[in-house]
Amino acid sequence: YDPAGLGETLRAREEIGSTALAGGVALPHPHQPMPYTLAESFVVVARAVSPVPFGAPDGRLTDLFFLVAAEDQKAHLHLLARLGRMLADGRLGPAIREAGTPDEVRRIIRDAECRVIGTLNTGSASSR
Repeated sequence: YDPAGLGETLRAREEIGSTALAGGVALPHPHQPMPYTLAESFVVVARAVSPVPFGAPDGRLTDLFFLVAAEDQKAHLHLLARLGRMLADGRLGPAIREAGTPDEVRRIIRDAECRVIGTLNTGSASSR
């Protein structure tokens, strides 16, 4: 509903502190959910042709961006946590960098999400 408002909110969030992570990845997102700006929650994945300085803690340039925008706090936190878990094992970023097509990127992300969901399900089953 309001692309300019989303852009301004993203810029304001980056001024608070960079959303870049070690390893050339960033998770830009508004500081708070945006229920009146978005039609629905979404994640956009982008791979930069040339890496850019984005304030990563390891000093590395950033080339992978996961733009997260959510309508409510629960979705906001869920999306960020799920992406964090997907990136934690270090396989997702390199796989996306090697992907040749958008369809391949979608498959890689789906596979990473399935691994995380399997880990979550296995962990909760073992704690019973």
